[in-house]
Amino acid sequence: MKYMLLTYLDEKVWLAQKGLGQACRHATTRRFADGSRAHRWTQYVVGRYVSHLPAIVERRDEGEQLAAARGRDRSLGGEHRDRDKGPHAEHARRMTDRDAFLSWVKTSLYQAELALHNGDPSPRRALWSRCDPVSVLGAWRNAHGQAEIDALFAHLGRSLSNCTSYAHEVQAYDVVGDMAYTVGLERTAVSVDDEPRTYTLRVTQVYRREGGEWKVVHRHADTLTE
Repeated sequence: MKYMLLTYLDEKVWLAQKGLGQACRHATTRRFADGSRAHRWTQYVVGRYVSHLPAIVERRDEGEQLAAARGRDRSLGGEHRDRDKGPHAEHARRMTDRDAFLSWVKTSLYQAELALHNGDPSPRRALWSRCDPVSVLGAWRNAHGQAEIDALFAHLGRSLSNCTSYAHEVQAYDVVGDMAYTVGLERTAVSVDDEPRTYTLRVTQVYRREGGEWKVVHRHADTLTE
């Protein structure tokens, strides 16, 4: 056995094997209760644990103690960084991602849907992915692929106008990596082909993050009968 690492409170020493050219790990110790001084307990440590090895004990000077303290600080900093990579940190990042996504749904997506119900489909189209697959299983019409999506949104823009009320009640949502979904109710008062109508749709939408921005890739809506 080359060394024995002890943990006590007060004095700090190095236990080094003579002739090795390098010091073994340092131990933190204290004087014994009987008042024996450093020389005695040094011999006790050597004699008790490594008596078969030639050894010396050296006191560390203040500079060495400061270097050791800095090493401990770096070690603690590493522990904090490791915690930043653990499950708690992952959960915190995921919660932040979910919060940001919900904020986008309640602002950018809401404004785009409101514009559509007032006859302008371009904001909604801008939030939909230009990468296939994209699809709509709509309350009125279905669409698959970019060309059909363009035609559907243009048709809705011509049909809808004079929206007096639009509310998107998100009932469930989540973000997993670069995919997300929402489930909720859309309550709308709008003119359809110039005839005022009020209706509620049950809506599920799927989103994909592209280039750091959320894009809609699927919509499934049907009329809720109350």
